[in-house]
Amino acid sequence: MFNKKVILISHHNEVPGLGHKIADYLDSHFSFSVFASHPLSPRSSVKSFITANDKKITYKIPLFFQYFLEGISVWFHFRKNWLNRFYFDLAICLDPLSYIHAHLYKKIGFVKKTVYFNVDYSAKRYNNPLLNFIYVSLNKFAYIQCDYFFHITNAGVNEIDPNKKYAYKSFLITHTIKLKKKLQIKKIPNSILYAGNISYGTAFSQLINALIELKKKNVNFIFDIYGDGDKKIQLEKMVEESVISKNVHFKGSVENDVLLEKIMPKYCISVAPYTLKEDFPQTAPSHVYAGENLSTKIVEYIGCGLPVISTRPYAAFDVIVKNRFGFLVKSDRDWYNAISTLITDKKRLKAYSKNAFSYARRFDEEKVFNPIFNKILKS
Repeated sequence: MFNKKVILISHHNEVPGLGHKIADYLDSHFSFSVFASHPLSPRSSVKSFITANDKKITYKIPLFFQYFLEGISVWFHFRKNWLNRFYFDLAICLDPLSYIHAHLYKKIGFVKKTVYFNVDYSAKRYNNPLLNFIYVSLNKFAYIQCDYFFHITNAGVNEIDPNKKYAYKSFLITHTIKLKKKLQIKKIPNSILYAGNISYGTAFSQLINALIELKKKNVNFIFDIYGDGDKKIQLEKMVEESVISKNVHFKGSVENDVLLEKIMPKYCISVAPYTLKEDFPQTAPSHVYAGENLSTKIVEYIGCGLPVISTRPYAAFDVIVKNRFGFLVKSDRDWYNAISTLITDKKRLKAYSKNAFSYARRFDEEKVFNPIFNKILKS
């Protein structure tokens, strides 16, 4: 436990993500922690929220003013609800816009130190040159001005700081998982799980075709999908018009801690149908294929002891096959063979589950975060 006060500032969509996971870690390791987050898209029905000590307030900032008023709104609501806690040792920001607000907080003495945690920097994020210039400039400003910089890949650092001038404050980290002491024993027979966004980064058609073929071969299975996104309606239609409509269930979005602790461990197989680079629009953000380790989704799967079947978005995914906790696929037939193998070969399913859980130990949040926070909070 760190006897310090910390505030985490981020943006979110319909599906709980990285911010919720980090907030859970902070809540259990700091004497007082706050999670303040705003809609990634102001046009969505998602609301802003602030949580602290089991108290949560939600509100909606007017559409055209959200990005400008986020920092002020957090300040106002925090003073109103937690005035006696009005100071933070550390502010952690998960995107450049959040950092701008934290930077202002530091200027007025609201926070002592700032951390910019970047997970998805892309040199070309937007087609609009002006928007892209603003995005890159904000990232450079946050990288230079922050007290500490956390990053998942070196791609952005190599571009923004090629001479490693600010390397002294940078920490290359992995995605993390709150590792369980033992695996969930009772499983839903022949169950397949997907958990995450259903958006431009996912491609389900090959997986669905494989499941249709399994159905025709009278292989029994259920496929549960947890998540939301702009491609969900398209996926629902694809399923409804197929013979597997009764085998597939859309479960919606679930809080990250509930998903990891109570839901995911019950399944037998996990899937990650990432869109491959050759099928991705050239205008899409480049960070998707700059990964240097397993993705958040895969780390969460194996942390629950789930064998993984995934496409291969980048080379780091090769450890799935090398360490024998899953399969990498790139066609309908590959999907069919991988799922069929794990459903019919219970011995291999058990072995792969054990291997997955064993490999997940390197992503334990205690091992990843504790040494870093020990260092920066004592400096």
